[in-house]
Amino acid sequence: MSKTTWAPEIADCSAVLADMDGVLVLGANAAPGAGALLQLAGEKLVVVTNESARSSLELSCDFRDRGLAISPEQIVTAGERAIEELKLKARDACIMVRGAPILQSMVTSADLRLWSSGDKADVVLLGRDPNFGPDALVEATRAIEDGAQLWVTNTDLRHPVGNGRYTYQTGALLAALRACVGDVPMTVVGKPSPGLFHDALRLLDARPQDAIMIGDNPVTDGLGAEASGIRFIEIGNSHTADAISLDALLASAN
Repeated sequence: MSKTTWAPEIADCSAVLADMDGVLVLGANAAPGAGALLQLAGEKLVVVTNESARSSLELSCDFRDRGLAISPEQIVTAGERAIEELKLKARDACIMVRGAPILQSMVTSADLRLWSSGDKADVVLLGRDPNFGPDALVEATRAIEDGAQLWVTNTDLRHPVGNGRYTYQTGALLAALRACVGDVPMTVVGKPSPGLFHDALRLLDARPQDAIMIGDNPVTDGLGAEASGIRFIEIGNSHTADAISLDALLASAN
């Protein structure tokens, strides 16, 4: 679709959901067009991200450092969503976290039981873990072999960091774990599961048919949005993309 058709639709809809990495942010910088999108959408913008290594408050500060005024209340993350679901579905479980320190802190702050060496884990919660290594892999493998449920913040293999480069995501760690434990059942919290999309709509009291989702990954952003009844706008180099970049998508708004 022509890029000149999107700015009016973005301005007129009730909720603008946007992915973070590859859409609003490229590495250490705000993506070209991110400021224009924020001006166009204002308070009806919600960032929907599979991030599990930073909280919404930390992400808000990171956005501010990049010149984007996005409040914590405008951000929904897979890490925080995982904690809310565990509170509802596994309140008394002993949770082994294989993720960033903030994910462990979220578990204890929610009065959930955090696994420590010698405990029998009921749940293995896997997120993007900067310290993931052989020992962590063995411990998670043994826990699952002994009956622990596997929960995963997201299945993305990688995300862009700018200049055409990528870094690993939780899905890469999941691939290593599943190489050890096989194709075990798992609960996936982040996109494309519907929970984050529903959270974003609730924040704005918006209906799916009155919202759009802007993302760069048709598998996570696209399938999740469409399964939730939300129109998906894809940016990137794919032949299915609506525009090559966010600034190209919003050219008519400038």
